[in-house]
Amino acid sequence: MANNTSPITIVGAGWAGLAAAVKLTQSGIPVNVFEAAPQPGGRARDIPLRNISLDNGQHILTGAYKNVLHVLETAGVDLEEAFERLPLHLQLVNKQNKQYLLRATQLPAPLNLLTGLFGKTGIAIKHRIQITRLSLQLLSNPNSIAEQRTVQDWLGKHGQDEELIKILWEPLCLAILNTPVAKASARIFLRVLKDSFLYKKKYSDLLYPRKTLSKLYVEPCIKYIERHGGKVFLNTRATELVTENNRIKGIRFGDKGIKTDEVILTIPPHQVEGLLASNYQLGNLADQFRQFNYEPITTVYLQYPANIQLSQPMIGLLGTYSQWIVDRRYCGQPGLMAVVISSSGPHMKLERDQLALLVEKEIANIFPAWPKANSRLTIREKRATFRSDTDVEFIRPENQSSYHGLWFAGDYTDTGYPATLEGAVSSAVSCANLLIELYR
Repeated sequence: MANNTSPITIVGAGWAGLAAAVKLTQSGIPVNVFEAAPQPGGRARDIPLRNISLDNGQHILTGAYKNVLHVLETAGVDLEEAFERLPLHLQLVNKQNKQYLLRATQLPAPLNLLTGLFGKTGIAIKHRIQITRLSLQLLSNPNSIAEQRTVQDWLGKHGQDEELIKILWEPLCLAILNTPVAKASARIFLRVLKDSFLYKKKYSDLLYPRKTLSKLYVEPCIKYIERHGGKVFLNTRATELVTENNRIKGIRFGDKGIKTDEVILTIPPHQVEGLLASNYQLGNLADQFRQFNYEPITTVYLQYPANIQLSQPMIGLLGTYSQWIVDRRYCGQPGLMAVVISSSGPHMKLERDQLALLVEKEIANIFPAWPKANSRLTIREKRATFRSDTDVEFIRPENQSSYHGLWFAGDYTDTGYPATLEGAVSSAVSCANLLIELYR
């Protein structure tokens, strides 16, 4: 039984750390949150830039993000004001300006997506048949677990030809898992598809934030935590875990330290590894985190005149470096386009300015009437996500470690989901619930 007078220590003020703190303080359990950076939010936060704030990476949420939406509501966020919520409508355009559409109708799930295939989609009849057959297979056995194989292998086994994989499944896989189809885990991919498309119509909705990520999530969560007795400390890097008799006894921050019985590590796996390795008793546990591989995400911001806009909030691009272009007008930033490039590739070898100019040229080929961008900015997160490959399930830890008082929360834990905001928050909520049971 945990000591119910001692605050729980949370290392990391990203989305997982803040979600755990919201959940714990909601139950009357005191928390101290420590963040090494000068700004909270982790890999989903604002970057102040002159007279504007940008997200450090473009994020689109879906209606299936149940835990994120629950934490936001708990923190007092009005979801209708926070998001532009639209039915699924994916438009993909190749270099020859050929368009493919995937959109939901008003019917209940999963008929809303299946019937959407019979409209004007640009998708060949044979490919519509392949998608329908695959969807019916998933419907007939929604609880089936895919064999341990890649998304590419699994799709090929289930009748999806190479052309369809390239124009539909590969863009979706990169957007969802940030991992190429040739490496991505079919098991993880299918779980997301099932949860998003098979159960409730609203789960496939796309949620476009009307605020930057810090204003949407980070600031409301911190206000809630502090209003309920929790504390958040910035510029405070954890350097060592203090242990005694196989349990956590404290944590050090450089030459200072505190006593604590329960520590939740919500920092990324490579940082967890370093912190665990600082204590020789935890060295074997650190080895597990050393096995994670990572994939980058690149976001190129292009500022056009305020009257420039897309026909819809987001468009996918095929056969180009650019993969998705998102219109930031819903975020109160008219004319600003966020171009997302998932995973690794030859674009990572280009200088930032060079890549931005190349991306602008690709956009100009699709929208020749647009003027040149007024400004450009390239943001790279080299360890944006863990790689959701077929081996990752064997190394993902549970929330509760084998070491007394040591907990893990983050998208990398054994959630069954890829490295998404929902994965991070759902892990944190699960971890907090386990601790709440201990405190009762």
